[in-house]
Amino acid sequence: MNNYRKHLKAALIVALGYGLGFVIGVVIINLVFDSGLLDSVTNLFDKQHLVAGLIVLFTVVFLGGAVAGAIGGLVSSYAVALENRKRSIARSALGIGFGFGIILLPIMFLVALQAMYNAGGTSPAGFIISMGVAGALFGFVSGIMTGTLPRKTRYWHVTWVVTLAFGIGGLAFGFGLWNYFYTLYETGVGTAQLLFAFFIFGAVGGLILGWIFSRDQEKTALSDDDDQAPIQDRFFKKRGFWGTVFFAIGIYLLTRLIAFSPLNFTENHLSDYLPSDSIGVHWSDPWVVTETDSTVGQSGVGQAGDLVAITWLENSGAGSDVFYTSAPHVDNELTVWQLPTNVSESQRTNSTDPQIAIDSAGLTHIVWTEALAGEEGDSAIFYRSCLDGECGESVALSNPEAASCGGNQNITPTIAIDTNDTVIVVWSSGADNLAFLSWEAGSTPLDSQNCALNEWSATATNPRLAAHPDGEFALAFDDGEEIFVTSSDAAGVFSVVDQETGHMPEIFIDRRGVVHTAWCGIDGQVNYREEGKRTKTIPSLACLNRPALGQDADGVIHVLWHANQAELPSGAVVDSNLIYESRLVSDAWTTPTIVNLSAPSAQPAISTSADGTLHLVWDDFQEKTGRVNYANFRVYDCSQADLNEQGQLALAVAQSGDYRPTDDLVPFCDNQFDSLLILPKADPAYSDNPPTLNGAFDDVSALIQSARYEVLLSTMWYETDDTGTSPGVVLADGVKKLYDQVKANPDQYPRGMTVRILLDNPPEFALSRLVTQVWNVFQHMRYAGLTIMDDPEIGWKMEVANYSGSLPHGHTKIVIIDGKTAVAAGFNFQHKHQSKDHPSGKGKDDYDLGLQMTGPVAQVTQLSFDDLWSGSNRITCPDLDSDSSFWWISCKRKLATAEHVPEVKKYFLAEANANAFALHRTEKFKESDVTVPKTVSSAQETLDVLQVNFTLKMICDLNLLFEVCDFRDALSYMQAM
Repeated sequence: MNNYRKHLKAALIVALGYGLGFVIGVVIINLVFDSGLLDSVTNLFDKQHLVAGLIVLFTVVFLGGAVAGAIGGLVSSYAVALENRKRSIARSALGIGFGFGIILLPIMFLVALQAMYNAGGTSPAGFIISMGVAGALFGFVSGIMTGTLPRKTRYWHVTWVVTLAFGIGGLAFGFGLWNYFYTLYETGVGTAQLLFAFFIFGAVGGLILGWIFSRDQEKTALSDDDDQAPIQDRFFKKRGFWGTVFFAIGIYLLTRLIAFSPLNFTENHLSDYLPSDSIGVHWSDPWVVTETDSTVGQSGVGQAGDLVAITWLENSGAGSDVFYTSAPHVDNELTVWQLPTNVSESQRTNSTDPQIAIDSAGLTHIVWTEALAGEEGDSAIFYRSCLDGECGESVALSNPEAASCGGNQNITPTIAIDTNDTVIVVWSSGADNLAFLSWEAGSTPLDSQNCALNEWSATATNPRLAAHPDGEFALAFDDGEEIFVTSSDAAGVFSVVDQETGHMPEIFIDRRGVVHTAWCGIDGQVNYREEGKRTKTIPSLACLNRPALGQDADGVIHVLWHANQAELPSGAVVDSNLIYESRLVSDAWTTPTIVNLSAPSAQPAISTSADGTLHLVWDDFQEKTGRVNYANFRVYDCSQADLNEQGQLALAVAQSGDYRPTDDLVPFCDNQFDSLLILPKADPAYSDNPPTLNGAFDDVSALIQSARYEVLLSTMWYETDDTGTSPGVVLADGVKKLYDQVKANPDQYPRGMTVRILLDNPPEFALSRLVTQVWNVFQHMRYAGLTIMDDPEIGWKMEVANYSGSLPHGHTKIVIIDGKTAVAAGFNFQHKHQSKDHPSGKGKDDYDLGLQMTGPVAQVTQLSFDDLWSGSNRITCPDLDSDSSFWWISCKRKLATAEHVPEVKKYFLAEANANAFALHRTEKFKESDVTVPKTVSSAQETLDVLQVNFTLKMICDLNLLFEVCDFRDALSYMQAM
């Protein structure tokens, strides 16, 4: 009993010594930082401030820990009656000092980061478990030194005792830290709680140390034989050396273990130079010109001045009619289309093959084929002119009684108007030639056609016309196997013929007067030839109809065609009716890309305006509804004059050459503000989005379901729970619905669908949560019923990756849809953003926003995502659909790579014209560090800032514990303010 009391008394004294020592050490550390004594030192290291700061910080913390250890060692030497007091003090000072510096400091740094992101909201369990492990590591490092503190004791025995002692102390320390941060969050003051936490940490560790040291002194007392001392010294020196070696090996193995967890970090995959990889401009989204339950087809388009006119065929079942409409096209915008006009008015007979052209006065000229009563197959060519929706009388152009090229089977007319407003119409008449008429616009056409081709007596079908700038015309046609291209002479007769293999030719004459021809080859490939040059083949899926030709304002030739197949990224081919496009850039054809879905056997048609705007029409058939769609293409060109002062400053930084090539396109114009995504719920005063249960999380889910090719999403925090109500479940539900859409209608997703989710791995410092983020995603997907990551049959691919870095971790919260719509968000997928009345019971009404924009700025956002994604740790789980609790065992890790289908690598020009800059920021790419201060400091009257909190450099997060930094460590945007 007496020995028990003796050991307990010694333990309590040692506990008090180490507890007070830890408090005194922490106070000294704070006093040193508060005194300003280090200013002259840290100011010497401006260029390497982080490294220098860490060195200075380690030195100060080591010295504070050494003081704490010295006090504990001194008290221990008296309490346990150690014979060598100086040795006791020195070893304890070194052990605790190193423990403070190399273990406690970085662990506290991580805890400070965690507290900053989760102030007042983290369970104490995470802190307790985390600091228990941290305390054990602290004890192990300290034990290497303190293990030889009492000369007459066992080295490894004490090392493991110290490890255990401070491990238990760390558990209490964790609870104390949690209470400190919670108090700091609630009241702003928590110094007493912090000092008490350190006292408990030292006291619990000291209590166990004092007990063990007292008992060891009693049990293992050795003789004072002087001859044994050298042996004893050699023994402990040897053990100390191997202890250090084993410690180093343990640390190395620990780093290898961390390499397989989200705590692995590296900046090597990040870039400090991000040239654009966009490959051109999208066609606009389609305007639906007409929508009907009837079948539509054979649409055509004409353009002159500010007028765009469209014609099409509409089949009611009893017969087909030709319709037309028009709309002014001013400043790249269309006004409302006029009500469609029935041009043919053919009632129960069939009208087909409509073609359209517009003269300089805005008079629209329409020709078509009309079936005639009598012999089957008899038909005639009719013509009608219209202006502002009012049309003249229909006129029959074909005359079977005419002496020249007369016939009863008149079909497939084509029309063109030259710069002198001369109208020419050519058609197949059933004779071994082509028939044509010409007249001056505004006058009445003649009633007798002539033969178009000089010295020609063979089959001639599918004619197409184009007008030269000098007033002459070019003509292309085929005989079913070969195509022929010819130009008119001064008398208007086509005589010289070039020949190629193929059928269904299209012809176009550019502003220089050069003739371009495209056609489908007999092998199903698209062929193209520029006048005077060799034929080029565009590798493509089957060309089924006549191609369309146009030339934009940059002189780039565009060829579009219809095909009924698409190739998925996996290489599989799926059936889908599509309009494809390829462009002749630097004398090479670009990879064919999908413009849009179409009806079966759709025939795209293009008209090129004088300013290089391309006008496209095509037939579509979706959900049992026939549509005629219109889209346009214009070259992307931003004017610096349209920018305000802040925009000019941002553009100057972007074009400086420091972050991307100086000739890179900076896509700041033609962007459109879509909406604010608001949490916890949408506010009608600021958003048109409805106020739903999950607020912006529902908006993101709906946006995901709108994707046609690709979804990219990055978030920092991604929480889960056992109620199935977390925001991640809302996300997973949106992804599952998208998968169901692709699975049910694969023809609507001709490139398949790629969904990428990047988790940014913030400092979630609890051993039970080392893999929380990525596994939460998989668990939510399983909960939502999405149990397949890769479905090559439909081109579905879901990829999930851990951003390769926790120091620094990622902070991006972005969504990019199809490379054309982007959301820059402030919110994470956390319960705290939900409303307090949310069924989860975990909402805290935390207010946050997301900014959704559509336009070219999304391409920069996509590039930013790729910079973070590439090189991250992608996790694939082939057994995601398993019912086993061990489904995750088959999951594998590989480096993430950023491949895209070409359709998402184009600038999409929005209908609105807002200016916007995307400011990507990483440790290596610091464009925003220059741009934001420049724009902030340009303010003349007011500066409005919406910010969740202000923080200094990352090392300054330790200010939650010690006053390490002051405003001289402020970030550049703060200094600009």
